[in-house]
Amino acid sequence: MNKRIFLFGLGIGIILGAGLLQLMLIGEKQADALNDAEPAARTYTQAELDKAVSDERGRIEAERNAQPASAVKSDKPAQPADEQVSEPAVKTDTKHETSERDPDASKPSRIIVRIPPNASVAETAALLSDRGVIPDTKAFIDLMRKKTIRAGYFAFQGKLTLKQVGGIITSQPLDPEKAKNEMAASGG
Repeated sequence: MNKRIFLFGLGIGIILGAGLLQLMLIGEKQADALNDAEPAARTYTQAELDKAVSDERGRIEAERNAQPASAVKSDKPAQPADEQVSEPAVKTDTKHETSERDPDASKPSRIIVRIPPNASVAETAALLSDRGVIPDTKAFIDLMRKKTIRAGYFAFQGKLTLKQVGGIITSQPLDPEKAKNEMAASGG
């Protein structure tokens, strides 16, 4: 009889152990399924990323065409007109253009642009394109996507590459008073 109770207890233990092992395996499979489902929900194919990027570029382009670059939305009050003006700082006279002996005649015009604080890459590209500093806004946006653009006054002289323009607007800006004085002296 003693042997019979032992065998009965052993059988119940084996059955309960197998049942618990099955419950653990089911729980592990469900946890793996949840972990596998999360990254799949967050990943995109290259085609989906390309479409999202082109949609965003289209939206930015439409937004840029809908409002002028100088009408940047801001929580701050409007800047004075002399701070928004970013015209060429040095305008050549007609006598400079006709005089071949004058060394200033071959000197390219100097353009001073004010980049407002918190301006996005797209807003900065539109501003520089409107002033004639860069020819291609999309290429400039792609180049500057991972870089920090500084706010302030920047001077551009001559025909510059996109990398040179990027180097200028990520470097130290001009002194604001000096830039305003130069803009006022040039009539800009």
